[in-house]
Amino acid sequence: MHRSLRIGIILGGKIVEERLIRKRENISVGQSAKNTFSVPIEGLPREWPMFVVHAGRYALQFTDHMDGRISDGNDVYTLASLKGRHARKHGDAWIIPLAESARGKIVVGEMTLLFQFVAAPPLQPRPHLPASVRGSFADRIDPRLAVILAISLAVHAAIAIVANSVDRKKDRTEKIYESVFKPKKVSARFKRVKLKPQKTDEDGKDKADKGKKKAKKKARKPKPGKPHKKAKDGGSKKSKTPERVSDDAIDRVVQITVGAGKGLLQGPNGENTQGVTKDLDKTIASVKESGDTVGKVGAGKRDRVVRGGDNRRVGAGNRAKGPDVGKGVEDTGHKKKPRIPKSRVRLGGRAHGSDAKNLTPQIVTRTIRNRFMNGLRSCHKIVLKTDPNAGGKVTLKFTVGESGRVVSASVNGFSSIVDNCIQKRMLRWRFRPKPKDKDGDPTDATFRIALMLQAS
Repeated sequence: MHRSLRIGIILGGKIVEERLIRKRENISVGQSAKNTFSVPIEGLPREWPMFVVHAGRYALQFTDHMDGRISDGNDVYTLASLKGRHARKHGDAWIIPLAESARGKIVVGEMTLLFQFVAAPPLQPRPHLPASVRGSFADRIDPRLAVILAISLAVHAAIAIVANSVDRKKDRTEKIYESVFKPKKVSARFKRVKLKPQKTDEDGKDKADKGKKKAKKKARKPKPGKPHKKAKDGGSKKSKTPERVSDDAIDRVVQITVGAGKGLLQGPNGENTQGVTKDLDKTIASVKESGDTVGKVGAGKRDRVVRGGDNRRVGAGNRAKGPDVGKGVEDTGHKKKPRIPKSRVRLGGRAHGSDAKNLTPQIVTRTIRNRFMNGLRSCHKIVLKTDPNAGGKVTLKFTVGESGRVVSASVNGFSSIVDNCIQKRMLRWRFRPKPKDKDGDPTDATFRIALMLQAS
C-alpha cells in the first residue's frame, strides 16, 4: 500500500497550512489560486509543479534558485550536492525521484516547505443516528398544531362555500348604472334553409356556374347601332357598350387626342390641320361623320386604344413631343434617378494582436464577418450617394474590455465621414467569449484589422 505525502507550509516561523495528500497526483506551489498550495509572496513563481508523479512514484522538481535538504532515511543531502548525481536536468529544472521513506525541507524566498511520507489513518465513516433516535415523519408533527390547522382550513372552506351560494344585494351605484345604461337584449332568430343538391351535367361541370358564364358572355356582347343618349344637363352620355372600331378610326382618334392640346390635327397620312376643338366628344363625332366607325375612348386617368395585337397607351399625364406620338411611343415625362452603387466590404486578412487566451484573432475576425458587416456597408453608402467611386482601405484598431464590449476604437481611412460612422458603430460592438488571460482572470485585448471598401 502506498504511503501518503504530508506537506506543511511555514511563513515567518509559523505553520500556515498543513495537508495530507492521499491520492497520487501532481502538487503545485505558487502565487496563483489554482495551485495546490497558494502562497502569495515575492520570489515565488506564479505556478510551479513541486511534486510530480512518474510511474506511480513521486519526484521532486526544483530549480537553481531553491535551497534545502533531503533525507532518504539514512543520509542527508543538500540540493546543490544532488545536482548531477541523483538528480537529472530537465529544461530549467532538476528532477530527483523520492522513496517512500524520504523527507526534507525546501526553502524558496520567505517560504519553507516541509514534506514526509506517512501512513495515512483510515477514513472515518459518516456518523448516523440510530433509528430509535431519528424517529419517523409522524413523530416530527406537533399534534396540537395539526388539529388547529385542520379546523382553520375547514372554517375557511365553509365560509367560501356560503359566500358563493348567497346572492349579493345590489348597491345604489349598480342600480343607477343599470337604470342609465340598460343593456339591450338582442334576440337572434334562425331560419332553417334546406339546401338542394346541385345537379351536374355529363361533363361533370356545375350547371349553375355554367349559367352564370352564359349570362356574363351575354352581358359583354356589344349592341351595335345604339346612339349616345343626351344627359339632362346638356352634356353627352356615352353608351355602356362600345361600337366596333376600325383601324383608320383608331389612328385618327389617337392623333387628334394628342394633337388637340397643341391646337393641331394630324390626319391618318400625317398632315396637320388647324382649328381643331379640344372637346373629345366633338372630335369623335367629326370622325364618325367622315364614314369611320368609332368606339368608346375614355378621358380618364389612362386611355387605352387597341389596334390588332399592338397596345398603345396615351395617358392623361403624358406629354406629346412631335409627330411620332401615336406610333407606339410612350413618354412618361419623368427623369430616371441616378443609380447608387452597392457597397462591398472585404476583410484584409485576419485580425492581429491579442492579450487574451480565449478571445483569439480568429474569433474576432469571424464575429466581424458574421455580425457587423451590414453596419460597415451602411457607413460606406453615405459617401456613395455623393461619390459613386468612393472606396479604399480602412484600418480599425479597438480594445475589447473585460465585459466583452469595445471600450476604445480608432479608425483611419479614406474619408472622415466614413471613419466617424464606423467608430460610433464599433463602440457598440460586443464579442464573446469575454477576454481572459492564461490564469482565467479578466483582462483587456487589443486588435487591429484592415478593411477594403469598394463600390459595385
